Amino acid sequence: MYRCFHHFSTLPLAFVRRTAANIYVNRHIGPSAAESISMLRIIGKESLSDLMTAVIPENILRSPLKEAPAMSEQDALSLLHSLGSRNKVLKSMIGQGYDEPGHTTCNAS
Repeated sequence: MYRCFHHFSTLPLAFVRRTAANIYVNRHIGPSAAESISMLRIIGKESLSDLMTAVIPENILRSPLKEAPAMSEQDALSLLHSLGSRNKVLKSMIGQGYDEPGHTTCNAS
């Protein structure tokens, strides 16, 4: 998953985390601060916090997080495997002519 960071293996972890975050930020295309302010004004909100308060139900916004206790890497991997084993593989219905990987039902002729 992090093969692109293999050259960081001898660097301090804090540097690797900061660099990994910067790599994401630099390739993320999102609104600028000015664009965000403009969009918020259009919908009548002063800030993202105001928007969140307006659209997210209070029982979701205010409920305490259910955090897992601290655990070893092996225990975390076991937990993630356990959670992942509950996933069900279902047929994709994303549309636009897409049916299965590598197959399209669109006729381009």
